Amino acid sequence: MRGTPAKTLLLLVVAAAALAASGARAALPEGGSEAVSDDVADAEVSARDDASDDHLRTEEFATHAPSPPATPATNVVTVTADNFEEISNGPLALIEFFAPWCGHCKSLAPEFEAAADDLKRDDPPVVLGAVDATVEGALAQRFGVTGYPTLYIFRSGVKYEYDGPRERRGIVEHMRQQAGPASRVLASAKAVKALHADDGEPTVVGFFAGKSDEAPTGLHRAFLEAAAANRNDYRFGH
Repeated sequence: MRGTPAKTLLLLVVAAAALAASGARAALPEGGSEAVSDDVADAEVSARDDASDDHLRTEEFATHAPSPPATPATNVVTVTADNFEEISNGPLALIEFFAPWCGHCKSLAPEFEAAADDLKRDDPPVVLGAVDATVEGALAQRFGVTGYPTLYIFRSGVKYEYDGPRERRGIVEHMRQQAGPASRVLASAKAVKALHADDGEPTVVGFFAGKSDEAPTGLHRAFLEAAAANRNDYRFGH
């Protein structure tokens, strides 16, 4: 193109640019740039819908996810060094010394808990408590506990051997008997005779002039303590 005027060359370049632009527009589908914009918008909506679905599924899982198991309620009091004196000095309590690994303790546990539920409703209620001897070693040593489960009855701070049943009904009946007075007050000769029934059970009767059971002293007090300690073997009256 040697010798071609500069003006002619400029016209040729402009024409080529126009043809290239026209070809690009022809290559676009009908709707051109508008169709591309619609595709982008649809993709953005789809992404938002997916994110919303994920959020709803997360909320649904959180709503219906299983809750951790609740600790079952029990009327068996956990006895420790901190509350032992308060419980043992009460009117009447049955306290079990146990070890978590003890198979006999595991067998006793549901019966003991069921009995505690029944005795809790008595008036006055009878306290059933449990001492983990592996944690409260000093308490176990204090009362000479060497095997598990070991059960003691405590009445006004005094310990008594428990030799009753170890199932729900037996525990309840035994402790209800323990809740009553160890020695029956006999106001007449007829009452003395009625106490000493001809049933083969040994009977012990004490005579104390003008004494009250609310603040017993001396021999009267010793008699009542002996009655409490031996009430399962003898019938007492005074």
